[in-house]
Amino acid sequence: MPSSQRVFLMEQLLSSGVGEFPTLEAERLAAEYVEAGGSQPGEAGMRQSILKGAWRLVSPAGRIVALFSDNNVAYVLESLAPKSPPLVGAKVIAHYGDKSGVSAEPFLSVPASEHMPGWHLSLYLDKPDPFVAAARRQNAVYLWIGSLGILTIVILAIAVARYIGRQMKLTRLKNDLIATVSHELKTPLAGMRVLVDTLLEGRCESSEQANEYFRLIAKENTRLSRLIDNFLTFSRMERNKKAFEFDEVNVGEIVTEAVDSVREKFASPGCNLDVDVAAGLPAINADRDALITVILNLLDNAWKYSGHEKRIVIRAYAADGAVCLEVSDNGIGMSRRTVRKVFDRFYQVDQTLSRRVGGCGLGLSIVKFIIDAHGGSIDVTSQPGEGSTFIVGLPVAIQIQAANSQRKQPSG
Repeated sequence: MPSSQRVFLMEQLLSSGVGEFPTLEAERLAAEYVEAGGSQPGEAGMRQSILKGAWRLVSPAGRIVALFSDNNVAYVLESLAPKSPPLVGAKVIAHYGDKSGVSAEPFLSVPASEHMPGWHLSLYLDKPDPFVAAARRQNAVYLWIGSLGILTIVILAIAVARYIGRQMKLTRLKNDLIATVSHELKTPLAGMRVLVDTLLEGRCESSEQANEYFRLIAKENTRLSRLIDNFLTFSRMERNKKAFEFDEVNVGEIVTEAVDSVREKFASPGCNLDVDVAAGLPAINADRDALITVILNLLDNAWKYSGHEKRIVIRAYAADGAVCLEVSDNGIGMSRRTVRKVFDRFYQVDQTLSRRVGGCGLGLSIVKFIIDAHGGSIDVTSQPGEGSTFIVGLPVAIQIQAANSQRKQPSG
């Protein structure tokens, strides 16, 4: 029976409600194919038929022709896709040509078979490309590693630069110390040597001149001793091994002793030293020799940085539970910036003036070190061209003893 008759009978029976015919669509496709002139088998294999949207599969012997619609071909191809392991987050679509019915670009597209030219199997992902995401994560890891590497290099470079800077600064300090020691010690030694040679050769015209030479030698010797004491104190400061012997002392006596040791120096023409010590000052716990060094350094600093007409005042008084020592002068004064640096080691307010009158920039740093070791304070007020005033505050002995007793008293 021709396919057209089978289609007619199936349609009539179906309209009468008699049974179901699953092959009806196939019979219709076969009838259309025959009517269109496709009765000849032709070449074996899968080829597009003369019907639009239909494909034919010819057996190798050329005796059997199977017809498939586009949808059926796609269904069969998709069903043949690997199912193990299952594709999670992805789907496979079979399509002819470039059109797959999906707007997105496929992750992967391959030909379906060499016997099905034009057919493709395309893999689509429900989420973004995992390889792109993995590549982005890897790039982020590389970026972080590179950033950390660069940061580490920068930190190491800064550390090395700071270390080299400290070493260079230390080297400069050592060189400055050597140069300063050589310069400061050479001056009094050279002066004493000239005076001693003059005395040994008997070139003094009178005993008064010889006595004057002896006084000059004693003065230079005192200056030399003070320089050596300052250098030794500085060395102990660097090693933090300065030991002080604390005892109750009278500030007035310390001021008197210090002033007596420099009275001859301050008795020169154009120099006026006033001493004002308040009566009844309380005793303080201090190292006597160290406080004398403090006063001598402050007086020497005032003397060096004052002009030809020197007006220097040293006062001792009680204020705010402490004993204060105040040394003021009418010297060159200092700016605010200089005041912040004046207690630094080797710092000098005026290099030219300092070289002219001597000094190595250690006096005030030694004063600060001693005062700090005594639990005191030191302040300076100054204006350029109007002189400077250094104020030292030291706690009284009663307060120190009370603080020590409170620390030793057991709790509970």
